[in-house]
Amino acid sequence: MAANLQVEFTADHGTLTFPKDARGADWPGNALVTFDAGPDRPGVRIDASVGGQLEGL
Repeated sequence: MAANLQVEFTADHGTLTFPKDARGADWPGNALVTFDAGPDRPGVRIDASVGGQLEGL
């Protein structure tokens, strides 16, 4: 299975976009995963268009 995900990153920050129609889904919007480097540990945040999409990620 191939995946076409949009990825952007620097040394301190990165994002990964999951398209709203990935793997045949039909979510209202894309999901965005954000990674931030911190002094003690990395931070990760997931922003999804609906709860079901968040649970799937």
